[in-house]
Amino acid sequence: IKKYNFKNLDEHKNPMRIYAIGKEKGLLICTWPSGDRPEISMPYADEVWTGEEFIFATALILSGRLKDAIEITEAIEERHDGYKRNPFNHIECGYHYARALSAWNLVLAYLGFWADNVKKEIFFRPVIFKKNFSIFFSSGKAWGSYNYKILPGREVVKIEVEWGELE
Repeated sequence: IKKYNFKNLDEHKNPMRIYAIGKEKGLLICTWPSGDRPEISMPYADEVWTGEEFIFATALILSGRLKDAIEITEAIEERHDGYKRNPFNHIECGYHYARALSAWNLVLAYLGFWADNVKKEIFFRPVIFKKNFSIFFSSGKAWGSYNYKILPGREVVKIEVEWGELE
């Protein structure tokens, strides 16, 4: 998907809605790398949807392709830099479109966080942080911070619940 669909859009033609253009980079919904594009393709094939990019970047993180995920998310940030586009309003089929909320998956994937509220288990396996750090987490019943420190001869992990309850 990244090889064929993540493009610099300066030569890309999009007859539909324009969410990325010119020298910007983006992940196209659909491409035909073998040149076999149908005469009538799916309506939104030539568009870049921020929410879909966040979902794909999350899948890259979960499959161990962190560098590729960062490249995708940096392209989104460059397009929504506060000058060209609003970083708090990723327009997609209207203003404040919900699909961009899938960006939250990136936080969970970087943290390696999973909550199973039925079994009352939470898991953390960070993929990016190797030294001392603290990061926000949320589960269905609580939110707070996950703290990790390397001290002489040991590692310290502390989960601080700021609201709710973890059983």
